Amino acid sequence: MSYKSVNYYTYSSEAKPSYNFERLMCYYLAKRALWKRTKIDDDSIAHWSYNQEDSLVKRYPYYSPFTRKDYFYLHLSNDPEGASLLPETYLLQNGVWYPKPPINIRQRNTVWYCKHPYRDGSRGIDVSRQLATFVQQSIDKPTYNFVIQPTIPRPWLDKGKYKCDIRMWGVITYGRYGLGFHLYRYGTLRVNPEYYREQSDLLECQLTNSSFFKKKQNLDSLIREFNSYEPLYQKCFRKIVSQFKIFWKIYKKILAKKKHDSYCLELFGFDFLCNQEGRTFFIECNRKPNYHLFKRYQTCVETLIPTLLEPLLKNKPFPAHPLWIHF
Repeated sequence: MSYKSVNYYTYSSEAKPSYNFERLMCYYLAKRALWKRTKIDDDSIAHWSYNQEDSLVKRYPYYSPFTRKDYFYLHLSNDPEGASLLPETYLLQNGVWYPKPPINIRQRNTVWYCKHPYRDGSRGIDVSRQLATFVQQSIDKPTYNFVIQPTIPRPWLDKGKYKCDIRMWGVITYGRYGLGFHLYRYGTLRVNPEYYREQSDLLECQLTNSSFFKKKQNLDSLIREFNSYEPLYQKCFRKIVSQFKIFWKIYKKILAKKKHDSYCLELFGFDFLCNQEGRTFFIECNRKPNYHLFKRYQTCVETLIPTLLEPLLKNKPFPAHPLWIHF
């Protein structure tokens, strides 16, 4: 396999706002002496050459097995260890349940989520107390494999009042040493600004996705750094790392079967929920985690260049770094 091309592909400053990872990469590459911008093509893609060597790095191409919500569930649930990471989950396609219909629905008195298989953010989620609503939705769109989940009982409440979830950033790489997964040690705690009511079927009460609220409130009031000073971090970060080990053990086998014809690097966002007993649930993965205005995200992007990207191009092992965990 030949890696003959002089460019690292990233979006230029004219890129769409959803691609701020690439815009930050452009910003930090420009600060490093060995990186030179070579040209911009008709698609507004900025090309960068590293140390005048022939190297090419692309975004990771085989992301759908873990970013599509239905595939994410299927791949993990088919492995005993993987199944232990997930909350209670069902698939619903054209009125048919997989692996079987939920039981004791009337007695459970719970709120249910219906997730579109490949829409990210709040636009891909519906909430209802009635599963019949989702059954009809699946019949109306029979080709979609909807993901159905009940609310997690007794979720961890920030300050004892507000539902929250955890966003972690992970990078998938491919190079001479094969596939790699790398976890940034600090993430983001995303907090719902409403007092939590477990039996509410209102989106504004159940969602923790900051994009749902950012038009009404400043993001600074909704999200903050998930670090070692947070009680929830102290309670569950080691569990999250253990879950990533299981996740990568499963997905490395799946992705290794794909044909990789160039070096790859891409950052993804991984979401977790924790209950009050400290159990952590692996919820989903998103392809475009967009927190470009926050220092912690900027530090993540800046440090991945010498820690991940440059060693990848030099065909060297990834160095230890206090902010990164290599799997």
